[in-house]
Amino acid sequence: MGAFKARYTGSCAARCGTAIEAGDQVVYVDDVLVHVGCEEDARLKSALQEEKTRVVCEVCWLLKPCPCDDGQ
Repeated sequence: MGAFKARYTGSCAARCGTAIEAGDQVVYVDDVLVHVGCEEDARLKSALQEEKTRVVCEVCWLLKPCPCDDGQ
């Protein structure tokens, strides 16, 4: 889904410090609403959060799932 005009006020999930006002250009990033100008920051924040939740295998040091999970 591309950018569109917000219909209601709200807060920018990228935490840019400004509110989303009706009529602002917004876009969804991972199911949360952000200003068009904050889109890249929100994507980076989402990627960093995802990276923090990934687990490293203590045998092969790859991110799980890894070949060790298959018993190889």
